[in-house]
Amino acid sequence: MNLELLRLHGHSWTGRIYVEGEQLQTEGSQKGMVIDFGKISAYLNPILEDYLDHHYLNETTGLENPTSEAIAEWIYHQISLRGLHGLHSVEIRETCTSGARYFHPSPKIQVKLEE
Repeated sequence: MNLELLRLHGHSWTGRIYVEGEQLQTEGSQKGMVIDFGKISAYLNPILEDYLDHHYLNETTGLENPTSEAIAEWIYHQISLRGLHGLHSVEIRETCTSGARYFHPSPKIQVKLEE
């Protein structure tokens, strides 16, 4: 057993939220957009602040084993439950060369290791 992994430690993961739409907006301040990124932030920021940033992830239901894959899936479902229209996938990156991306409705997890 690797005792180093059992000690309390933190991560500085990065993430991306992907959205999709049938067409771009054709009028108003959102012309040429699928969605204004500010709207995505309005869905995401409370999740980050209430559950992820400076929190013990292992104590969060669904994140008892907080791998990149599990976090990507968990964030996807949290945003989806809040009703973000057009949500396509969530990507979490541990490093610049490794991360995971969760897609729905056909649940798939992609793990990428770049060399």
